[in-house]
Amino acid sequence: MLRVFSAFVGVLSCLLLAACQPSPTGPVVRTANGEVQGFLQEDVHLFYGIPYAEPPVGPLRWQSPQPLAANWTGVRAATKPGPLCFQYMLYMQRGVEDCLYLNIATPDVKPAMPKPVMVWLHGGGFIGGDGLQGSPLQRLAKRGDMVVVSLNYRLGALGFLAHPALSSEGQQAHGVYASGNYGLQDQQAALRWVRDNIASFGGDPQNVTIFGESAGGMSVCAQLASPLAAGLFRQAIVQSGPCMSQNPSLHAAEKQGEYLAIRAGCEGRGDLLACLRSKTPEELMQALPNDPAFVFGEGEFGVWGVPVVDGRVLTDTLRHSFANGQFNRVPVINGSNGDEGSILVMFSHEYRFASLQPQDYEKRIRYLVGDDPGVMARLLARYPLAKYPDAGAALAELFGDAFMSCSVLETSAQLAKWTPVYGYVFAYPDADFILPEARRLNAFHGAELQFVFHYPMGWFENRFSGEELLLANAMMDYWSQFAHHGKPDKDGLPAWPLFADGGQQLVFDRKLSVDNRFKREACEFWQGLGVAMRNGLAHYEQQ
Repeated sequence: MLRVFSAFVGVLSCLLLAACQPSPTGPVVRTANGEVQGFLQEDVHLFYGIPYAEPPVGPLRWQSPQPLAANWTGVRAATKPGPLCFQYMLYMQRGVEDCLYLNIATPDVKPAMPKPVMVWLHGGGFIGGDGLQGSPLQRLAKRGDMVVVSLNYRLGALGFLAHPALSSEGQQAHGVYASGNYGLQDQQAALRWVRDNIASFGGDPQNVTIFGESAGGMSVCAQLASPLAAGLFRQAIVQSGPCMSQNPSLHAAEKQGEYLAIRAGCEGRGDLLACLRSKTPEELMQALPNDPAFVFGEGEFGVWGVPVVDGRVLTDTLRHSFANGQFNRVPVINGSNGDEGSILVMFSHEYRFASLQPQDYEKRIRYLVGDDPGVMARLLARYPLAKYPDAGAALAELFGDAFMSCSVLETSAQLAKWTPVYGYVFAYPDADFILPEARRLNAFHGAELQFVFHYPMGWFENRFSGEELLLANAMMDYWSQFAHHGKPDKDGLPAWPLFADGGQQLVFDRKLSVDNRFKREACEFWQGLGVAMRNGLAHYEQQ
């Protein structure tokens, strides 16, 4: 079954890109490392698989991304997506270590005036995903009249491992005792590449907007907070980013790294880093695989990809950075979806043929928030099983409220003290999902992506029509207007108020509206509860 599912995903990726291996056509563009030639699709020039850093292999594994050391000769065909970064998700292993490539869509490589640039940071829990699957670039680039870039970055243990030996190595290289966050550094390397090269593709390096969803949204928040990203972008869009999640300390992340080294057979074996770097990605994954239940905790598994307060890439938690105004202050769009928890429960339970049983409901809650009896009693009163059709639906609302919706509202409130913030809620309940729906999903986590990129998830559909077309056009117009001018308002669309004006948010549904009540009462409950979702490395903090 897993091989069938893997083959299905491969075919699906090809279909989503609408061109598996086109021939080079169109203009030749010179980058700092050589010439590239892409292809034309839907009247947009596409360039796939351009390297933006040295392959992070061998001695460069768990190092900061290094600039390309050599130029290529001749014209490089930029028609094929770069390989996915190594990943293990939903029992499926894909990708390789040599994966630091980006993709570009541009309406015109030689416009009369440079065009705004949007850089997409993909989601996938920091353990999966890539820069093109489900998010093709050409329609947003064409409708928005701008350059759109996406990229791959290191994932899982290869992207976020911390270890005392790596931190010592980092101190020698950078003067700061730090390790981990290599995936975030990859994103910054790609942004520097954009700064140095995007003008050749018709883009304005002085007007870059970063945007991302889920782990990509959290990545946007991390780049807002990172001093190393200062000056690399001018606007930011956070889509369903749980940015108020607890960021683990370097100590906790190093403890998990030590545990991986033991399980990989490298602890006490002479040169520990040489041993770890000699392991294949598959051996590292097998030593400490991802939690198969994603965020709900099952067994002894690794929790990878939570941005770590390492003292270099992140000098403080996102919550403290935003509350104190210590971040890269640019205008921000920030929002969430109406039913964030539904699809995560489905992936973690029904898709694993293990529907959540009522007797395990409390176990899931304890993993998320801890064992305090008073807290548990209040949560069970707030989210009683009797109120829902099944235990999974109860967990979906509890998790969606605490981990997503209320985190997003808190992020908006903190950022709005210092910079313009535009909040939104995606509430359209009938968006398609590409795989069978084992439960009612409603406005699920990630549902808005098909509208932002105008790429329906429904089978045999290539373009939206009717109400969905209007919704897709509105989202693309708001996003692109924001990228052009730092404000999302556009003639013919409802005005989008600042979040600071009474917590108002734009609601994306069959009809656009403005509301300041979404999840307010639920989030007041969670604020009064005084607990936050644990980061998955909490048990390492005390070791």
